[in-house]
Amino acid sequence: MSLGGVEPNLVMLTRALRRLDPEVWVASSGGHLVLALEANGVRHVSLPISLRRPRLLLTSSLRLRREIADGKFAVVHAMSAAANVAIQLPPRVAGPLYVRSPMGLPLSDREWPLVPTASNWAVRAGGAR
Repeated sequence: MSLGGVEPNLVMLTRALRRLDPEVWVASSGGHLVLALEANGVRHVSLPISLRRPRLLLTSSLRLRREIADGKFAVVHAMSAAANVAIQLPPRVAGPLYVRSPMGLPLSDREWPLVPTASNWAVRAGGAR
């Protein structure tokens, strides 16, 4: 939740969602925009969600799975490649609509070609919308 493109969009989206639903959660690795989420009345769950730290990503994935199963969510919306991987690793919980947003892709022309390809795959994998 640092300054970038995805994060400010997420803050705006949560502000709009809170007008429709009293309960909106965001899971992220944290950052200064968490304060903006919380000011909007959003519950923030701090988890290390990063493709660069696979073991922590798996741990975060398992925690997300438990939260989704316990939370009775109508929609689970992943807005980054890492978040998409995190909600795909263990078997998905039945019930919520899974939505993917391909935000921030491609990452860079200077990147190793496999990185944007893997990121694009992660964003598309398993999404209902």
